[in-house]
Amino acid sequence: MKNLINPIISTLPLAISIATGQPLENDGCLLEMRNVSGIYILSWPDESEYFYIGQSKNMYLRYMQHVRGLKKGNHYNTALQNLFNKYKVLPEHEFWEMCPIDKLNEVEQKYLNIWHGDRSCINIAPTADGTRGWKRSPESCLKISLGKSGKGLSEEHKQNIKKGLRLAIAQGRFVMPKKFGKDNHYFGKHHSEVALSKMRGKSKGVGAKNVTARLTLNTETGIYYDYAGEAAATTNIIPGYLNRMLNGNRKNWSSFIYV
Repeated sequence: MKNLINPIISTLPLAISIATGQPLENDGCLLEMRNVSGIYILSWPDESEYFYIGQSKNMYLRYMQHVRGLKKGNHYNTALQNLFNKYKVLPEHEFWEMCPIDKLNEVEQKYLNIWHGDRSCINIAPTADGTRGWKRSPESCLKISLGKSGKGLSEEHKQNIKKGLRLAIAQGRFVMPKKFGKDNHYFGKHHSEVALSKMRGKSKGVGAKNVTARLTLNTETGIYYDYAGEAAATTNIIPGYLNRMLNGNRKNWSSFIYV
């Protein structure tokens, strides 16, 4: 890798361990830099001369974002992605300078002015104008929404989410919120008649199209219904609960039976 020592970089303060107060090694202790803001570089010093200059208000989380993008093969910086694809190993993370969050753009720009345009620097933009504090226009939000519409999560993605959640709970990093009784955000609230009418309208006829739908009889009135949900709509019984009663999974205290 090209020697990056220059008058500015050579005077940088050492990165200090939050836990021990000792200097950090460039290739480790990222976990101790969760709340450290500053400038960093990504590189493959043993493989090539190329490097990427970045900024972050949380060094550890920013590096993990890079890792996820590279492993998924969709990192926004194509040069960085191509290097990862070529060497098959993650880039090394080097901490250059600690600075306040409101000075990140200014300090990163200082280094980009020196290195952007050099063939070794693979930053796409010549400026450090990040997207922090920037809001997308309604048109952009609509395009993103339409682009993601109908795209569900793969089974592999769902399983990864479950594994990550279980691990977070086991490590005490995530506490499941209480969802019952007074701790439930919807406790004491009720749907308006307008909302109930909309929900009934959306679900009307859905159960009848189900191949497992069964004819349901109200033994008190003698009226037949195409499916349990339609029968439940005439009472205060939740459709799913009525279905369980009629299937024998719950005691049937209603006047309905499957025919």
